[in-house]
Amino acid sequence: MTIKKNRCVFFDRDNTLIYDNGYTFKKEDLKWKPGAVRAIRFLNQINYLVIIITNQSGVARGYYTEKDVQLFHLHMNEQLHKKHAIINDFYYCPFHPNGIGKYKKSSINRKPNNGLILKAIKKWNINIKESFFCGNDKKDEIASIKSGLKYIDANKDYNLFLLVKKSLN
Repeated sequence: MTIKKNRCVFFDRDNTLIYDNGYTFKKEDLKWKPGAVRAIRFLNQINYLVIIITNQSGVARGYYTEKDVQLFHLHMNEQLHKKHAIINDFYYCPFHPNGIGKYKKSSINRKPNNGLILKAIKKWNINIKESFFCGNDKKDEIASIKSGLKYIDANKDYNLFLLVKKSLN
């Protein structure tokens, strides 16, 4: 018996789905980019997984904690739930080579490396040929290519829903 693999759109978080004010982690700073919520809801409706892959060096720099990141992600999904949408999973890397304490290190999980993407592919049984990565940075593109995923550049002024819909055709 063959197990059907899942289709997925991986998203970078900051400046792709939400506006980044520099180390965004406070609930009150959550501001969705144009079309982001609609794109997520649309992907949910057509049975695509939505997974976030994000570097969070603010943890390594001591600006906020991993718990803060987790609470922010929970808040994102609470906001989405009100709009009948959901992010299926969040993956973040708290490490940085110039960080402090236990977070000062290089990591295969920090983009442009693709450790987090590979973990998600394995956990969620993702078909990489029917999936893609949407980001706004060269690091996102490199991690996407390393993972065999099509890359969608969301770096311009755009409506994320229209960009995602166009990318599926």
